[in-house]
Amino acid sequence: MTLPGQTFTVVDPGLGGVSPAFNVPHVAGICSGGTAATTKTYSSLNTLQSENGYGPAVEDAAAILQKSGGPVRFTKIAQSSAGSLTATLAKSGSGPDITNNSSTPYYWHELRIVITKAGALGTSRFKYSLDDGRTFSPEILTPAGGSYTIPNTGLNLTFAAGAYVAADVYTGVATAPVYTTTELSAAVTGINTSPFYWDFLVLSGVHATVAAAGTIAGALAGHLAAWHSKYKFVSALFDVASADTATNVASGYTQTDRWLMPCYGYADTVSAVPIVGCSTPRHLTLTHAAVRATSELISTHLGRVASGTLSGIPGPTTDFPAPLSHDENEADLLDQLGITTIRSFYGLQGYYLTGGRIKPPFGSDFGDWHKVRVFNTARRVTYQLQAGFQNRSFRTTSAGTIDKRDAGPAQQKVQDALNAVLIDQYNAEGVKGHVSAVRYTIDTTNNINLTKQLLTEVAIRPLGYSEFITTKMGFALNV
Repeated sequence: MTLPGQTFTVVDPGLGGVSPAFNVPHVAGICSGGTAATTKTYSSLNTLQSENGYGPAVEDAAAILQKSGGPVRFTKIAQSSAGSLTATLAKSGSGPDITNNSSTPYYWHELRIVITKAGALGTSRFKYSLDDGRTFSPEILTPAGGSYTIPNTGLNLTFAAGAYVAADVYTGVATAPVYTTTELSAAVTGINTSPFYWDFLVLSGVHATVAAAGTIAGALAGHLAAWHSKYKFVSALFDVASADTATNVASGYTQTDRWLMPCYGYADTVSAVPIVGCSTPRHLTLTHAAVRATSELISTHLGRVASGTLSGIPGPTTDFPAPLSHDENEADLLDQLGITTIRSFYGLQGYYLTGGRIKPPFGSDFGDWHKVRVFNTARRVTYQLQAGFQNRSFRTTSAGTIDKRDAGPAQQKVQDALNAVLIDQYNAEGVKGHVSAVRYTIDTTNNINLTKQLLTEVAIRPLGYSEFITTKMGFALNV
């Protein structure tokens, strides 16, 4: 029994401000508040949550703001079907049942209820956890009428009448709502009406099966292609059925796209927007990849160990020996198939991304997030500079080709702009260059009088990345 007194709640961060990030992500997904298909910009954790409530999209955007900075673009996706909760919670003893009462979960939770004081309704007490026992609520009196709503979760429970037994444990699993391809398209329509610039899309939410993930991936690939056709050179991250098994994902996920990064798995992670009974919810690999992609330079390998461990994942303990649902270091199953995962390293503390893997078509030069980001940056700069060449006049030679007196300065203008963003900038290793070399050329053999076409070419030599390290070691007299 708690003594009467005063309670002070420290609001920190109260200002809700965040540092500027290197990149601008766009988070789209389901949340309990806000207006669907409307894009907004957030640089404040407090404003993000007060306007959009709870759910996968809010968790992802909050993690990015807290760990990588802002701004973050944000679009709510409407959903036609709610999440689910176990109909009757499993129980360890013989006490009365606790059942689901038309719950509409906002997030996927591992619900655990512990009876702390025996007795009937209105006399017995309990506490609950939404992160499988890592965090518990204060002790609560069982409701005399039997109905109890867990705040900020969409979970409604019914405590049956009867004598509850101290130390009995009740458990259940809540799944978050998901969206259809139609609802995704409606959100994309809203995104398209927004004037805000962004670098990549974070499509929040976990998919239950490989088939469901493949359907969403196919639709998302179509939206990416449409954006590119409108000179909006962006990429995307999404979850590839982390609620399914890694074996099913390895055999069943076949969608290929050079602009789409599929992510698998989840990790218990300290939340940027915790609620009572849940300070360490499941965060998808998608969430951790989005945080890392926002904070890193365009040429940085997302699996770069020198960048540090993934933030917020607690180490293993006796009660919680496995914070990861899938450790690629142990399984070695999905990375080789172009799916981004989380891994440990023997002898190192913490957890890391295996890399920002892309699953492109066979034979593609793409396959990694950093290559996509560098390439799209080069495309964006080239497009912007070449827009100034649209319908421009050029002096020509007697063969109808562009006179080098005009081709040279035009060529140098684009070359200088590409150098400014790809060559003159410092990379993660502290030396200049997000690429090894880049060259822009205008074709001076094309008869522009006849074709009315300006033919140009951009050639990029990427940086090399030491994914595999091979060492010879032995005893020797001459060292």
